[in-house]
Amino acid sequence: LDFLLEDTGRQKVDSTKSHLPTYLTSGLEPVQVTPRPLPTTSTSDAGGSPKFDSECFYITPIGEEGSEQRQHSDLFMGSLIEPAIQELGLRLVRADQIGEAGLITAQVIEHIVRSPLVIADLSFHNPNVFYELALRHAVRRPIVQVIRSADRVPFDLQPFRTIIIDNSSIYTLVPKI
Repeated sequence: LDFLLEDTGRQKVDSTKSHLPTYLTSGLEPVQVTPRPLPTTSTSDAGGSPKFDSECFYITPIGEEGSEQRQHSDLFMGSLIEPAIQELGLRLVRADQIGEAGLITAQVIEHIVRSPLVIADLSFHNPNVFYELALRHAVRRPIVQVIRSADRVPFDLQPFRTIIIDNSSIYTLVPKI
């Protein structure tokens, strides 16, 4: 996690201290792990300012074009999340909107780690969403969690505040827009 924590100014993890019981570690030599640097894209936009400073990264199940997940993601992004984020002077970015050449996984991780705010949509209990959310939790930066009312908030995420959005009917959703 050291390479994830470098950009946030957080204290690095001491990999030489074992958090396992001594009966599991007796006779083992500590191993020094040197993390590989995270591949990065350009950190400046055309104006020379850091491109992540005014960004909110949206972690969401995207799904195939026309799928229920894609329709849900597009609806939440365009009608709920993006208008709220624009009021804060931030630009919303979703993984499929990263238009730079390069390895998409590394780019997504960079956005997760560097963006000042991340919104995570837990709807559909998508494994990629939970993986990306765990990375964001590891760097201890601000997260807003949302979920549709048809899904339960997973047990391990219940201690964190989550905005539940009732989209079961147009009559419950439209007033929230």
